[in-house]
Amino acid sequence: GEAGEGIELREVSLRLSADHAAWILGGAEASTPIGRAKLAGTVGAKAPFALDLKGELAGTRSGSAYRATAAATGTLARIDASLEAREGGLSGEAKAALEPFAAMPLRRLSAKLDGVDLSAFAAAPRTRLSVEAELAPREGAVLSGPVRVANADPGTLDKGRLPVISASAQLAIAQGHVEATKLAAAFAGGGSAAGELRWSGGRLDAKVAVREADLANITAYLIAEP
Repeated sequence: GEAGEGIELREVSLRLSADHAAWILGGAEASTPIGRAKLAGTVGAKAPFALDLKGELAGTRSGSAYRATAAATGTLARIDASLEAREGGLSGEAKAALEPFAAMPLRRLSAKLDGVDLSAFAAAPRTRLSVEAELAPREGAVLSGPVRVANADPGTLDKGRLPVISASAQLAIAQGHVEATKLAAAFAGGGSAAGELRWSGGRLDAKVAVREADLANITAYLIAEP
């Protein structure tokens, strides 16, 4: 988007109090583009600023109500966060270790989610993804591990869908460097891709072999004229 764009919050309410030990956040609520958000808990008044926060995001997606809960504990410098969803077609859980003031804030991620729709969170095709990821520090990488994605609602781009049935890779993320090896993808309507991707210093290097993919199954606009 354009510079200066942000997330719109509406109908914001907040109750904040404090004592000698902590700031107490009670019943903070706001309407966001993806649902009604709530947050409550405490933040320590002195270093290391202990956290104990619980939140909820609820709304309607494709005509079905959904609800996800989240929690954050630890300290401001090292946060243990969790997410759990059980309603409205979105289910599963995710856990993450965060260091907000580090150059790479995400330090660990374990996720297993079903029913993820990218279009509910960004200007992206509609999807129904199952996502599995296990990322942790490894030698030479801030985060490394397998990522697997399956799409239960594939289709062509011009129909607002993603023409991918499944994808998997071994990710390695370091400062200024991202590598995806053992990359494999299957396309809607047939065809596949395999190879590796590397991004470093603003440059993307790709070694990917695509086999038996029909461009008509990616977008109808690419169908050649007879």
